[in-house]
Amino acid sequence: MKKNNIFFYLLPALILFGIVAIAPMIYAVVISFFEAPFGKISHFAGLSNYVSALSDSGLSLSLRISFLWALLSCISTLLAAIMSASIIVHKKWDFLLYISLIPWMIPPYTAILSWRGLIHGYGGISLMSKLLPFPTNLQFDGTAAFFWSVFIASWLYFPIATSTFTAAMKQIPGNLVDAARLDGAGNLEITLNVIIPHIRPTITGWFLISFVSFFRDFSVPFLLTSGGPILREGFTSKSIIGTTTTIGVLNYRIFRNNYDDGLIATYSLIFAVVVITIGILWMTHGKRRIGSLLFLKLLCNSFAGSRLGLLTLPLDVASLFKRNILRLTLYVDLLYTLFQMFFHKSLLYLDITPCVGILVHLITTKKYSWFSYSL
Repeated sequence: MKKNNIFFYLLPALILFGIVAIAPMIYAVVISFFEAPFGKISHFAGLSNYVSALSDSGLSLSLRISFLWALLSCISTLLAAIMSASIIVHKKWDFLLYISLIPWMIPPYTAILSWRGLIHGYGGISLMSKLLPFPTNLQFDGTAAFFWSVFIASWLYFPIATSTFTAAMKQIPGNLVDAARLDGAGNLEITLNVIIPHIRPTITGWFLISFVSFFRDFSVPFLLTSGGPILREGFTSKSIIGTTTTIGVLNYRIFRNNYDDGLIATYSLIFAVVVITIGILWMTHGKRRIGSLLFLKLLCNSFAGSRLGLLTLPLDVASLFKRNILRLTLYVDLLYTLFQMFFHKSLLYLDITPCVGILVHLITTKKYSWFSYSL
């Protein structure tokens, strides 16, 4: 009887969820198999929309940009937030926590445009351009546009990350920190060997959730740079890709410039599948379904890996049986990708396999810390 009552109370929320989330998704799946100019379904298109979207090199390039942008944004936010939280906890400077919440209080639309005025100004001439020794022109300098957008995104996510890690650090028993200090450990050693190992589950969970948020973020890349300066390899038959044309910006441009709702739905579904796949990584967090996660990395390397994929593929297969090999394949993939990108000076050589490998490694590693010693 109680189960029936619980279902009765949940029914309004389930109906609302079905109308708002499930029904549009089902409609998008159905219409993606049709040609639908101006929303009017004309005739069955089969898989032609998917073939057209997946053959667009701009989609692949945008996915690579999104992965790199999300990964760098996560790492920079994580480092800044852990440093700030450590200072707040060690020094007991709680007022810094309240100050760090200021970016969260400002509406993103206002904050991003204000930052654009400070950084880019008028024609690249701004207050920042006079104070800083590196480029601030967001319209013509692709590197500046990319890294400034990473900085702004990290600045916006910094308050929540700092609050999360501060709360986690305050749950650590004080006697552990006191014992470390008696052994002569400094603040850096305490952070690396006591604090980070104990808040590692919080770090992993935050990293995966934030990676999804950064990956699907639209406001920062669009409002700050409008997709960024066009890349040399960004001119494709179906799209134009800039240095900050993330998958969200690309989806918006497809929506604005295309009148076939079937093709628009196809791009949206591909975007959704990628985000859901990353979400599955988050749902497996804590369950340690190591075999399935390593198999996901193996598939990623097989179908989306770099030219080194044929060499590292055997290592990926071996990691299914010997977990320690995963770290070796991660280092090899990452170093080779960085070498290819800097040597060819092209994002086309950005391999998403190391990004997936980092996420898998965060979940599957059983140790509390990546460091070789502990107090």
